[in-house]
Amino acid sequence: QTQDGGCGDTARQILADTPSPRRGSKSDQAHPPIHPIKYASHLQGDEKKVYEFIVRHFLACCSKDAQGMETNVDVNVREEQFSASGLVITERNYLEVYPYDRWSDKDIPRFTQGDTVVIERVELAEGETTPPPLLKEADLIA
Repeated sequence: QTQDGGCGDTARQILADTPSPRRGSKSDQAHPPIHPIKYASHLQGDEKKVYEFIVRHFLACCSKDAQGMETNVDVNVREEQFSASGLVITERNYLEVYPYDRWSDKDIPRFTQGDTVVIERVELAEGETTPPPLLKEADLIA
């Protein structure tokens, strides 16, 4: 996969880092995963999309975990206090090759104490809370 224009850099980096398989404690006894062993430059259309998904999933499984930290930000705007919390991704790692996964719905930039923030717009959103979904039988057993 090192020849690929989209995933080649990641494949070369994984090979340089000498990956070692994880020793997971769980097995679902399913068939072994699909391992893309050849670079397939001849594929077209849907076949190419499916193969690219398989390759990216495989490379993501071999990549290092993404790293991040939760953060809280407090901002004063004209004597009004606003706060936000979210995730700051410090090392994207597997997320670089696997764009199908979002690590958080609340990505926020990195701030340090005393930073000046430029407010581009302020929105007021209305909404209401909803109760959690009913438990399923599997949830009760687990």
